[in-house]
Amino acid sequence: MNDIWSSKLQGINTLEISRELRFRDDRKDLILYILGLKKGMTIAEIGCGTGSLARKLAYWLGNETKITGVDRDTNFIEFAAEKAKIKKLSNLTFIEGDALRIPFPDYSFDASISHTLIEHVPNKEFLIEQKRICRDGGRVSVMITIGNKTITSSPSEIPFQTEREIELMKPFIPYFEDADKLYLKKYWSGYDGLPRIFDSLGYKDIQVDSISLPVVVDDSRNNIETKKLIVEEQQRSSYLDKIEMGVGMMKNKLPDSHINELKKLIDDRFNKRWNLVLENKKIWDYKISTVLIVSGVK
Repeated sequence: MNDIWSSKLQGINTLEISRELRFRDDRKDLILYILGLKKGMTIAEIGCGTGSLARKLAYWLGNETKITGVDRDTNFIEFAAEKAKIKKLSNLTFIEGDALRIPFPDYSFDASISHTLIEHVPNKEFLIEQKRICRDGGRVSVMITIGNKTITSSPSEIPFQTEREIELMKPFIPYFEDADKLYLKKYWSGYDGLPRIFDSLGYKDIQVDSISLPVVVDDSRNNIETKKLIVEEQQRSSYLDKIEMGVGMMKNKLPDSHINELKKLIDDRFNKRWNLVLENKKIWDYKISTVLIVSGVK
C-alpha cells in the first residue's frame, strides 16, 4: 500500500475539490480540443489522483469512450473507483500503478494525459513511457500548473488569519517542509525544455498551449452550491486537512487544546467568509491558475 501523497502532501478531499473546481463544464470544449480527445477513444490519465478529471472526461465523451486512471496512491485509487461505481460510470476504470512503469502493454491507448505530475518524475523517462503505451498516431498531453503565474486577489474585506492562528500554526511548519523535501521531488525541464524533450523523443505535431482556470467565489455563473464548494470544501478543508496531516506526522506532540483552538480559529475565519456569501456581499477574492499544456503525437 502506498499512501504517501494522500497522508503527507495532499488529502483526498482537498485534491478532489480543487480538481473538480478547476475542470469546470464550461471549459469542456476548450479542454477536449487542446488535449485532442474525442468520443470513442481509449484514454489513459496517469497520476489521476481522486479521479475527478477522469470522471469529467467520462461524462463529456460518453460510454463509447474508455478511460483508465492510474495512480500510485492506494487511497486515491480506492476513492476514485468507489466514486465511479456510485456514479455508475461503466466506461471508467482505475488501477494502482507507477507512472514510470505503467502496467499496460505497448500500443494500449489512443491518448495519454497527465496533470501536475511531470514535475514530480524524471521528464524524459515519463514521456518515453507515455509514448510506449500509445498507439501510432496517439497524442500524449502533459499539463502542469505554473505556480508563479497564478493571479490571486486579496481584498481588504477577506477574513485574514489572526496572529493567534499564525502562532498556533508555527509548530506544524517544519513537518510540512520536511514532508515536501522527502516526498515532493522536482523534475522541471523549463518552459522551453519540455517541448525540446518531446522533440528529442521523436514526437510529431508538438503543440504548446495554456489555459486559465479561475476559481472565483463571487462569479455570477456560480450557484450557491458551487460557492459553498469553494469556501467550505476547498478553502476551509485545505487548512483542516493540513492540520490532520501535521498531527499524524507529529505523533501527538501537541496537546488537544492547541489543536482544537487552531481548528476553531480556522472555522471562525471561514464562517465569516461564508456569511458574506449568504449576505450577498461580493468582495472578489479569487485565484486564477495558469496551466501549461505540451503535447505531441507518437
